[in-house]
Amino acid sequence: MRKLLVALVLTVILCGCDETKDDGASPSIITDTPIVTELPASHEESGSLKAETPSHLNVTVYRQNGEALTLSDYVGVPIVLNFWATWCPPCVREMPHFAKLDSETDDVLFFMINLTDGQVETPEKVQTYLDDSGLTFKNMLLDLDGDVMREYTITGIPTTVFIDEAGSIIDTKVGMLTEEQLRQAVIKLLE
Repeated sequence: MRKLLVALVLTVILCGCDETKDDGASPSIITDTPIVTELPASHEESGSLKAETPSHLNVTVYRQNGEALTLSDYVGVPIVLNFWATWCPPCVREMPHFAKLDSETDDVLFFMINLTDGQVETPEKVQTYLDDSGLTFKNMLLDLDGDVMREYTITGIPTTVFIDEAGSIIDTKVGMLTEEQLRQAVIKLLE
């Protein structure tokens, strides 16, 4: 509560310090611009202010060949994360929509993250599903230890998370998406 009060006071002070001529228009407050209260250590070393990578991107997933991939390596590109499993009927029904959009655009990275627990869901089951369905994805990934699922607080699948080029989560959709819903969410992500 105290942080909220401090942020509100700072906002009032900053808005009141505007030196532009009052034209009677209503003031606007930009809510998505962070107020920097401390400079990160990297500023002192390099002489520039660098944004820190959001913690939700500091997670590791694995390609089907076992290669580790860290989501923070992709800051600068919009990302769609889709959490799914082969045993989940709504997940399976929406997969063709993701495959279609994944093949149609290079402006967004689609990371299909399978919740691979090693028992109910295995890398072999994922490959069998892909072979049987004929679907292909540029980035079919495995969450082998559940860290990504925990970091994004996934409580049900399918869940789709939309992350902008700065690494900020702009939307999360729980449940199956139609092709049109997915397209609209990707358009919003690119705006």
